[in-house]
Amino acid sequence: MVLDMMQRMSCKIMVVSVTILSISLLYLTRKHTSSSDLVVPQESIYDFMSNKDTPWRSDDDDLYEIQQKDDYYGVMFDAGSTGSRVHVFHFQETPKGIPPILLSEVFNFTNLPLAQYADNPAEGAASIKVLLDVALRSIPFSHWSTTPVALKATAGLRLIPERKAKALLNEVYAMFKRSSFHVETPETTVDIMNGTDEGIFMWVTVNFLNRALISSTPETRGTLDMGGGSTQVTFLPRNEETLSHEIHNTNIKTYPFLHHQYKLYTKSFLGLGLKAARLEILKREKENPIFVGSSDTDQLSAGSEEFTSACLPPFTSGTWDFGGNMYSVSSSNIHSENIYDNCLSVVKAFIEDAVIVPTEMQESSSFYALSYFWERAAEIEKVDWKEGGTMLVKDYREAAINVCLNHSLYTDKPFHCMDLVYLSSVLSHGYKFRDDVQLLMTNAIDGFRVSWALGATLELLRKHWEHLKKL
Repeated sequence: MVLDMMQRMSCKIMVVSVTILSISLLYLTRKHTSSSDLVVPQESIYDFMSNKDTPWRSDDDDLYEIQQKDDYYGVMFDAGSTGSRVHVFHFQETPKGIPPILLSEVFNFTNLPLAQYADNPAEGAASIKVLLDVALRSIPFSHWSTTPVALKATAGLRLIPERKAKALLNEVYAMFKRSSFHVETPETTVDIMNGTDEGIFMWVTVNFLNRALISSTPETRGTLDMGGGSTQVTFLPRNEETLSHEIHNTNIKTYPFLHHQYKLYTKSFLGLGLKAARLEILKREKENPIFVGSSDTDQLSAGSEEFTSACLPPFTSGTWDFGGNMYSVSSSNIHSENIYDNCLSVVKAFIEDAVIVPTEMQESSSFYALSYFWERAAEIEKVDWKEGGTMLVKDYREAAINVCLNHSLYTDKPFHCMDLVYLSSVLSHGYKFRDDVQLLMTNAIDGFRVSWALGATLELLRKHWEHLKKL
């Protein structure tokens, strides 16, 4: 009998050991598929939803029950300058010291930015409620009460008056409280995220998906995130000069992840996102040749405005909506030959006045260039829409020159020349990268979307993991 009991105990120990080993290997080797492959239009909203990953199963039914019990979710709303998005992340717990396994993601968005409802908070909350319903449909009922939800606003809400932004967030918080999700304090649940956090969370996302955060000597990648209202640069400095420099050391932030403390350089430039910079450059041309731009919270004027620009091809015009305001631009060029040079002279002065970064960046080739950097490159087929790719800094400049010169190929995209000149100038004249620096450009890693929302959700769930003493 004693021998029989020892055999059963030995089998149980072996089963548990195999479970822990299997989960560890899953994080290292499993190929995930995102839930963002299928686009289903619903009026102004689009669901990116497909079947979730087939859950990993053991031949032992008890182990499968353990796997199901350890599943959990996090819901993060991104209230950006060009629209609102919801990310529903499905995780599986892992043994102590190992990052959780990301099983799947549901992503949904609307092109209606929350800032657009600055004068009608109730309608703003209603625009988020439609996305909240998507999150509820994506999570089993049994997990609703234990799933934390949060909304973080970015540059869009930073660019409207503070009292109006606060009214919007209060209305959204009240709506969350009426939902079935777990809701913390208002400060934790709804806030205007500062640019520093936005940069750090993007860095966490990239390096989490690249599995660089499980090593004692991580080979991490820096991130260049180009949004609509702001842009961020974040990386792990290797030079002592960056850490101790009297200007740059104020941008050194310590970020804890598992048992590591990462000292990151992170800097956010409000007003230098693609759409905000476009507006500032146009103002510079219109109002004053030495206009430097502003990051005041009230810089977006109400109503429509008209501009002329040296960055548009001759006899072309275009409009775009930003922050709930419509702007229109027509070309000030008569001839095509000098569009790039004319545009660069305006853009370069704007960039050089606004961007100061550590010299350590100039020769680095360990950066992802994300969001609009990737999107504009994909639109002109320099990188693949699905797989991404790499570009040298000089390639980006040459692409800008080519688009400006061959503008007749892009008649449906009148701002392409201007945008590419700006993005190229940020890399060359702002960050001062060498021409031969190679940048990674993608919208997905290992099948998952690259956005700061994943990093923010990991932070949101950190206290949950600590409470369960799983890490």
